[in-house]
Order: sequence, then C-alpha cells, then structure tokens
Amino acid sequence: MVRNGSGFAIWLKELQHDLILSSRSDATWKAYRAWVQVFAAWCGVFNVSTTPAKELWNDWVEVLSAAVAVLALCYSVGTLQVFTSAVSAFMQDAGMQSPFQSKYFSLLMPGITRWLGVGKHKKPPVEAWHVAAILELTDTKRFTQLQFRQAKALLLVGWHLFNRPQDFNTFQVCDFVRVVGGMRVYVRYAKNDQKGLTRCPLLEEAIEKQDCPVENLLSYFRLAGLSVQPGCTKVPGEPDECAVCPPAFPSIHKHNGIQSYAMPTQRVSEVVKKLYLSLADAGKMSEEDASKFSGKSCRCGGVSEAAGNEVRDGVVQGHGGWLMRESLVHYDRITDKEAPFVSRALNGAVAKLRCLSA
Repeated sequence: MVRNGSGFAIWLKELQHDLILSSRSDATWKAYRAWVQVFAAWCGVFNVSTTPAKELWNDWVEVLSAAVAVLALCYSVGTLQVFTSAVSAFMQDAGMQSPFQSKYFSLLMPGITRWLGVGKHKKPPVEAWHVAAILELTDTKRFTQLQFRQAKALLLVGWHLFNRPQDFNTFQVCDFVRVVGGMRVYVRYAKNDQKGLTRCPLLEEAIEKQDCPVENLLSYFRLAGLSVQPGCTKVPGEPDECAVCPPAFPSIHKHNGIQSYAMPTQRVSEVVKKLYLSLADAGKMSEEDASKFSGKSCRCGGVSEAAGNEVRDGVVQGHGGWLMRESLVHYDRITDKEAPFVSRALNGAVAKLRCLSA
C-alpha cells in the first residue's frame, strides 16, 4: 500500500477525484477545481475554515451568498451557476447539505438571475401595438414587396407561436395545415427536444383580414408561389422533413428573388429588425430603440402578451414547447377547447388597439 502522506498518494487521490468529476457534465465541471479554490479564497476572507464539516454548513452558505452577490457585479448568470454548482457538489461530496437547502440562498440565486438576465442582454419584446403598427405599413424602402409580405407573415407566425429564430429554417409549406377556424402548425423540433416533434400549436383567424396571421401567411404563400407539392411525404407529428415540398420561409434576395434554400437563422433576426427600423422610418419609434429588436423578440413578446391576457401557465408552456418532454405534462392536459387560447388572446390584443385608434 502507498503511504497516505507520500507525494504519489496525493497525486493518485487527485487523479481519482478528477476522473470521478469527469463522469459528470464535461462543460459544467471543467472548471470545478478552480471554482472550489475561489470559494476557499472567499472562506479565507471571512476567516472560515476550508475543511468540510457539517457544523460549518451555515458559515459556508453565508460565505457563498456573499461571494455570488459580489461576483454578480462582473460575471454572467451562467458563470455564477457553474460556481454555485461546483461548491454545492463539493459540499455534498463531503457529506454536507447543498447550499440550496438554505431558504435565503435559494431565494438569492433567482433574484440574481432576474437582475442580470440569463446569458446575453434580453431583447425587447414584440408588443401588440408594434404588430398593429407594422401591419398598417403599406410600403417600406427596406424591403421589396415580396420581402415585406414575407417579413409580416414571419413576424405574426413567430409572435403567435413563440417561435425561436432557428425554427424558421425548418418550416416547410406542408407544416402549415388549414383547419376549421385557423391553421395547425407543426413545429419540427421543440426547444430542448431534438429527437421528435413535441408541439403543433394553432393559429386562429382574426376578424380583420389585415390583422389575421392565417390570412397574412396564406397571402404571402400565394404571392411567393409556394404550395404543397404532389407526392408530399410529410407525416404529421414526425420530425422527418418532407422530401419534395419547399421551405416555407426561403431566402428572398432583392434582385434575384426567391431562392431554393431556407432563410438562415441570422436572417430571421435581420428581418425583424428591419421591420422595426421601418417603424422608425415612419416616426413610430426611435432608430436606436428599433435596432434592439431581433428574432428572439417574437418569442419574448408572444409569451408576455399571452400572460398579460391571463392565458394559464400550462397552455403557455405547451404552446411554446418549453423544456423536455417530462416538463410538458401540462401540454398533455390542454384540451381542444384551449388550443386556440394563445392565438386568440394575441389577435384580441391587436383588435383592442384598432378600436382605441378608430
């Protein structure tokens, strides 16, 4: 046996420890040891022992709380989450409770997340009055007429269905199926689920054709000459793409017209931003404010507007396809009667603005 105090024994113990850590999520735990050392340094600041012991749990939680509060001044939420995860695992490996067992700490982290926002600065949301104003625009120097019709259809579909920018290059014409009173849309890959289709939300018709997401979409399809092709191989509910139908949102060049390939994700954000810049051209908002919008704004705005119109959480969650299948239990409970609630609420929000401005 190797003596515990020897250099080889220490090296061997560290090697075993690193191998155990590598069995966890690689991306999260690469900096594990470094973050534990950061925590140890904070313990030194507060003159708290760095040797794990159950009686030190309260002291360690206080040190960690102080550390994340200060580090939030210069680090992102993602970085702080790696830090707290590393310290939490270190404590639990030593037989101590997770710091999240502390009510104070469990409230502190969501507060920091709300304050900072997750990842990049959050995009401003598309609001009902923005949609109403954009739909009133009849011409814009920033688009050709066909590009403009596509842009308005894209905005409405994204806002109503809580789509992410990367959803649009997966849409084919056959993913949009006309039903009584609206249109069923098959979103091929829901958020965090790359194995299969998990949602097929409904676009509901609006009373005014100008505001109707279904009418705007069909009008754009007709103008662009896009239709379901003979021999369509689409199987509703399956993630496989159709072998013959064209993309629903192809790239449209100013001089060369419609292309055969789908609009890239980055182009979706450019289109939304140009719509808002067109509002700035019309004097509806400043150019500085308009330039902050992107494709992500549709998803943010649709959710906010639906929540503001008291659509229940389970319907909002299922309509947007959040998290993995295990988290979509509420979606399974959405009745046929509830399916159009989100789209109906958003149509109603635009209609109210029409009444106020009349």
